[in-house]
Amino acid sequence: VLLRKRDTIPAHHRTLKNLYVPYGDGTKRLSEIDNVVISETGIYVFECKNYSGTILGQKDAREWSVVYDNGILKKFYSPILQNKGHIRALSDILGIPKEKFFSVIVFSGHTNLNGVQYSRENTAVFCVDTLARELRAKTASAKHLFSSQEVDEIYLWMLPYTEVSYEDKIKHLNMVEKLAQKDEA
Repeated sequence: VLLRKRDTIPAHHRTLKNLYVPYGDGTKRLSEIDNVVISETGIYVFECKNYSGTILGQKDAREWSVVYDNGILKKFYSPILQNKGHIRALSDILGIPKEKFFSVIVFSGHTNLNGVQYSRENTAVFCVDTLARELRAKTASAKHLFSSQEVDEIYLWMLPYTEVSYEDKIKHLNMVEKLAQKDEA
C-alpha cells in the first residue's frame, strides 16, 4: 500500500507484488520477489523482512543475524545476496542491464539497523517507518532511465509473473524450507 502512494516515488511508476520468476539456471526453481516498483528512475526490487531487534550484517556476508530484545540470536540468509539473485533473474528475463535495478531491503518496525554495513551505490536498507521518506529523497533528483511508455511496457512484461499457480507457490515454499533446514544442519 505504501508503495502505491503517488508521492512515495515522484516519477511515473507502476508497482507489482509477489512475483515468481524462474532462475536462469535451467531448473524449474522459482525466485519469489516481494515487491517491484518500475519507475522512470529505475526498477526497485524490494526484499521485506519481518524481524524486530538489532540486525547485524555486512554486504558480502552470506549470513546476517538478528539479536532479539530477549538476547536470543538467530541467523538468516543475507537479504542483500537474496535480492541480488532476484535482480539477476529479472535482468536475464527482461534483457535490462543490472545497472538499471536498485535493491531495497525493508525491515519491519522496531528494528535497529546500526549493525548493517553495505555499499549504498545500488542498495538501500531501511526500516518500514522511514521507507517513504527515504525513497522520495532517493528518487526526487535521480536521472530518468526509462520513459513513461517504457515503464508501462516493463510492467506489462512483468505482470504475468504475479499470476502463478498455487502448486508452483507450494513448490517454492518447500524449496525454501529445505534450504533453511540445510543451513541449520
